[in-house]
Amino acid sequence: MSEEARRPRKRLSGIEKERAEVLARHKNEWLRHRELLDEVMAGGDYEQARLVKTLAETLKIRQDGERRTWGLADKPEPERSEGMEVRWRA
Repeated sequence: MSEEARRPRKRLSGIEKERAEVLARHKNEWLRHRELLDEVMAGGDYEQARLVKTLAETLKIRQDGERRTWGLADKPEPERSEGMEVRWRA
């Protein structure tokens, strides 16, 4: 039995499962976008490339809204230099 199979698995609540599905869908959407962009760039069609760029912007806006709705928005990084002083030696 593999080590992963031996580890206890945390049971996800309904809302946690839905949040995980949202994140998985977002990842798949970006993977599909990457494939589309690679195809368009290989073909050299710059009008299509502009359309793919607009698609990426739309995708980002929609996903940002969904993440906020589901409480998945990235949390700001904590201040790490609070009260810290740096002195350079000459």
